[in-house]
Amino acid sequence: MHLHFMGAGGSGVSGLMLIARSMGHLVSGCDQHRTGYFDMLERQGIPVTIGHDQAHLAGVDLLVCSSAVPDGHMEVMAARMKGIPVVRRGDLLAKILEGRTVIGIAGAHGKTSTAWLTGRLLRRFVVPASLYSGGKSQGTSSVVAGDPWVVELDESDGSIFNIRPQTLVITNLELEHAEYYGTEQEMLRRFRSHLALIGHRRFVIGRGYPVSDRLFEEFGGLTFPTRAEIAAKREVRGGRDCRFLCDGGNWTLDFHGVPSDLGTAREPAYVIQNRAAALLAAYSHLRDIGRRPEPVPLDFWDTVPPVERRFERKGSFRGLALIDDYAHHPSEVQALIDRASVEFGRYLIVFQPHRHTRFDRFMGEFAKVLEAAPALLILPVYGAGEPRGAKGSRELYDLLKQKGMRSIHYADTLGEAAVTISAHNFDWVRAIITVGAGDVNDIFGMLEE
Repeated sequence: MHLHFMGAGGSGVSGLMLIARSMGHLVSGCDQHRTGYFDMLERQGIPVTIGHDQAHLAGVDLLVCSSAVPDGHMEVMAARMKGIPVVRRGDLLAKILEGRTVIGIAGAHGKTSTAWLTGRLLRRFVVPASLYSGGKSQGTSSVVAGDPWVVELDESDGSIFNIRPQTLVITNLELEHAEYYGTEQEMLRRFRSHLALIGHRRFVIGRGYPVSDRLFEEFGGLTFPTRAEIAAKREVRGGRDCRFLCDGGNWTLDFHGVPSDLGTAREPAYVIQNRAAALLAAYSHLRDIGRRPEPVPLDFWDTVPPVERRFERKGSFRGLALIDDYAHHPSEVQALIDRASVEFGRYLIVFQPHRHTRFDRFMGEFAKVLEAAPALLILPVYGAGEPRGAKGSRELYDLLKQKGMRSIHYADTLGEAAVTISAHNFDWVRAIITVGAGDVNDIFGMLEE
């Protein structure tokens, strides 16, 4: 069966293409722009094309579209005229997962890292897990091995609600995708209905965020320490026979009498939280299949390959570390600043807001967070296909200037930003950090020594 995918340059579609190919299907894809996921597919021998054209439909049995592709797109309309079925990415994923054991990883922040950590833990426990993720590790975003399936669930377009996992992790939940949910109350309503439909209580729910706090209050399950509890080094009961302790500067999880190391108290809170959520997910699955949990030593975490674009080191420029991070919500940017302040002290953030709807909603929150950056360079909003919003990033620049921020710059393009960095004297910082879910990291290739 020949499956053609529109949106092949995106994280969700590209990973699904790898899975479909592993199932024996003929796979091809297209997108408007080249991305790192395009490169991943080409390395795997999957044909992908830049641009959209009706000619792509020759011999195609099924057209799969990302949520960003409108129903009125000419390639979609041509497929329907030819009698070719058209499905959304989330619908195909749900179909593939029917009858399989699914460990679902959801949440506003941290779900990609948590999904990969869960997969690595299961591999340590000799469980041949498959994995579908929204981010790459070691050059790929999907691994097909066996049962269970560790699946990163996407709440941005509601496709999460098509899947009912045997174990569900919600790392945290706050209003993130305002363009889809509109309000925090609507987001809570949708998730409340979904958890009720799942019909079991094998949940791992992170607290410290408004929506997930309400879900934990209503549905219970296992939990792990909040950022505040980690900062206070407080003992936390995560559920029955489940305790988190910070003793001697190290965080540990005692799960049904089995101790595991999570990391040191010096590490960022979100790192401890991601590891804790992944361990609870993996341990829940081990108990489901009748196996006793096994301890995890501290040095295990050093063996886990990093996830791309998650505080990823990309080299150096004039002796300054180059770091790339996918943060695109105020809470994520705050977590990044916390970590950068510990590791580097002085740094330059190159910030590219992602999606006009998000920037319109959270510009004030971005200003509060970014005000703490030692140096800041702001770029225009990366629209991701959305129409221009009511606000522009120049307004963020003006607001921070009015607040008295000294080392702040604005650039209309990536090229102009690269010239600004190359021409100005930033030798007083120790790192340059690109922040955003768009193409901001392309700037590293434009810097001139």
